[in-house]
Amino acid sequence: FELASNSKKYFKKIDRIGVNFLPDKIDIQKLTDLVHKSWKNQRKKIMVEVNTIGAARKLYKMILRTGINSQELEYLSSHIIAKERRRRIEKIRKRKTPFILITTQLVEAGVDIDFDEVWRDIAPWDSVIQASGRCNRNWKKGQGIVNLFELYNNKNRRFASYVYDATLLGVSKELIEKNLLHSLQEPDFVMLTPPYFEELKKRVSQDKGIDLLENIKRLRYSEISKFSLIEEQPNKMDVFVECTEEAKRIWKNFLKVIEEKEIENRKNKWLSIKNMFSSYLISVKKEWVVTLEEVGGLKYLPFELLKNFYERKRGFIPQKDKAEIW
Repeated sequence: FELASNSKKYFKKIDRIGVNFLPDKIDIQKLTDLVHKSWKNQRKKIMVEVNTIGAARKLYKMILRTGINSQELEYLSSHIIAKERRRRIEKIRKRKTPFILITTQLVEAGVDIDFDEVWRDIAPWDSVIQASGRCNRNWKKGQGIVNLFELYNNKNRRFASYVYDATLLGVSKELIEKNLLHSLQEPDFVMLTPPYFEELKKRVSQDKGIDLLENIKRLRYSEISKFSLIEEQPNKMDVFVECTEEAKRIWKNFLKVIEEKEIENRKNKWLSIKNMFSSYLISVKKEWVVTLEEVGGLKYLPFELLKNFYERKRGFIPQKDKAEIW
C-alpha cells in the first residue's frame, strides 16, 4: 500500500535525518562506548532506544560509570509508574540543554519529543520508522543522525529476539543490510517502507498477513503490537507502588472500594479514583513479587518496603538480571 498520495514526491522534500547502520553486532559495553564517544565529541540531545528493560537498566548504569553527570542522563521504561513517566516526558520535551535519554519502546507512540541524534536497536521496520521520527522531529536544525545497530547479550542472543516475531525481524534486517551499506537520507529511507510490507505479505501466513497489513493501513498499533511480540509472554502481575503520600491516600480509598458491598456504590467509588490509581501501577513478573501481599487481584508494594523493590531513577528492581520484555 502507499503511505500517502504522491508519497515519493512528498518525501523528497523532507531531509531532516541521515540514517546509518552498524554492520557488526555489538554488546552493551560497545554501545556504551559509542554513545559516550558521540557525547564527548559534541554534546547534544541523544536518545538511545533498546528493546528490553533489562538492556535499558544495564546501559543506564554503564553510561553513568563513564563519568557522565546523572543530571545529564534521563531514563524511561514501563517499570516506572505512569505518573512519573508523564512528568519525565514533559521535562524531556521542554528541556533545552543537552542530555542522553535511555529508553524502551514506550516513546514510539504518541510521545512528542525531539532529539539531535537517535540510536535504535534493530526492530521491525515500522518500529524503526517510529524511533527515527524522534530525531530532528521539529526540523529546527540542519540534519539529525539515526544510528541503527544490533545489540546482543552475553549469551550471544539478540535482545530484539526476546520481544519481536522472527519473521518481522528477518524482513527488517534484510531490508537494512540491502539498503543501508552506506548512509541514507530521509527520502530514500522512508520509501523503503512499501517494499518492507510487500515482503511481509509474501512471508507471513495468509490469515495473519491480511490482518497485519489491514491493521497497519488503519494505524491500529495495538493490534500490530500483538502480532509483533513473541507469543509466549512471561506471567505478569500488576503492582500498586505506594511511593508518595498521595499514593498512600489512594490506596486507602481503594481498600474502601473493595470493602463496599453495594455494587452501584462500589462502581462509583472506583470510577472516582480509577485514573489516579492507575498512575501508580506497574506490571512485572509474578515471580518477582511473590512475597508481596495480594489485594483485590493485584500486588501491594507498601511504602516501608519500597527500597527493596523500587528505586527512584529506574523504577522496579528486577529480582533477576534477565532481559525483560517492556
